[in-house]
Amino acid sequence: MSETRAVIISQFKRVAEEQNKKLTRLDDDLVLFESGLDSLCVAVVIARLEDELGKDPFNASEGVNFPVTLGDFIRLYERGNCIPGRTSEVSKIKMVDERIPQIQIRQIQSSDIEDVVELLSKGFPKRRPAYWRRALQRLSERKAPPLYPRFGYLLEHGQKKVGLVLLIFSERNIEGESFIFCNLSSWYVEPLYRGYAGLLNSKATRHSNVTYFNISADSHTWPMIEVQSFKSYCDGEMIAIPVLSPKAIDAKVEEFEIARDYGQFLGNEERELLITHIHCGCVALIVRQGDKFSPFLFMHRRSFRGLLPTLQLIYCRELQEFANYAGAIGRALLRRGGVFVRLDAPSPLPGVKGIHFSGQVSGHGRRYYRGPRPPRIGDFTFTETIFFGF
Repeated sequence: MSETRAVIISQFKRVAEEQNKKLTRLDDDLVLFESGLDSLCVAVVIARLEDELGKDPFNASEGVNFPVTLGDFIRLYERGNCIPGRTSEVSKIKMVDERIPQIQIRQIQSSDIEDVVELLSKGFPKRRPAYWRRALQRLSERKAPPLYPRFGYLLEHGQKKVGLVLLIFSERNIEGESFIFCNLSSWYVEPLYRGYAGLLNSKATRHSNVTYFNISADSHTWPMIEVQSFKSYCDGEMIAIPVLSPKAIDAKVEEFEIARDYGQFLGNEERELLITHIHCGCVALIVRQGDKFSPFLFMHRRSFRGLLPTLQLIYCRELQEFANYAGAIGRALLRRGGVFVRLDAPSPLPGVKGIHFSGQVSGHGRRYYRGPRPPRIGDFTFTETIFFGF
């Protein structure tokens, strides 16, 4: 038995024991997803093999053909010689087992939009196809960082599209340094191909320099997300009534004016951020106190199953700024018909009247990330919230 084979077999057994899965006999002819491990477990195996063997053949190129049997899986690692920035010979290996036609993952292209809409409509039957067409149109028109997918990835079985994951990449300048963030958004895999969902996820989150984050995880998925080394960066929300907070002295609130030059108080990047989100339906306010200008973005939504009209806080430089100016902001929003503001908050904000919901108790508001830098709490810019809507 080769060293690589021994390591792989060992990881299969280890993950099976940790996840309380019963393994079948691990021989070369075993169909991979009949081993007793589900797609999530296989994704964990792949992540650990990358740490132990120093390579991940499934991420060697944009278009990857996936193995059917355990023998095919092992041979990919035995033949692979993955060098960052170069296409590996692994990507040229075709499946030798013909019981199932080629399974591959590739980037979604503009020509795939109608197929993507059809898949998403299956996965999210409460959403009409027009909702997804509008969302994908917005993704096609936005500025996106080069070298990363504009829409996400497709899972294909031969010529048939059988699964997908939508990804929203953005570039942020933080303290003079550039960072790439990616909002993991909607995904769907047809039931017959659910065994490949973990590999699709592995492909989608392959860049070590990118911070991946999930802002819409249902509570039943939290354990699965945490197994993939994601960490919570926020675990709670507030429904605030900012008008009940005292007004800061000399704080004045005005709508952001696209044509106005705010000089040194509003940089070009932040200005473009506000303009982009206004075009997506956000309300942009500027709080001016002395010579300080603080921008805020809000988006209309309905909370508690559509019963309560609220404004979601989309952007501010720091949560403390919202707390400092809550009274002034609340009065400005009230004049526009808004009373309640919903915002991410790990704990109640001092001085802000409202109700705080712990994610652990409510099952909502827990946000996850994996990568070099956690997202700013309460920042929903360039996410599914903006491009898809509530």
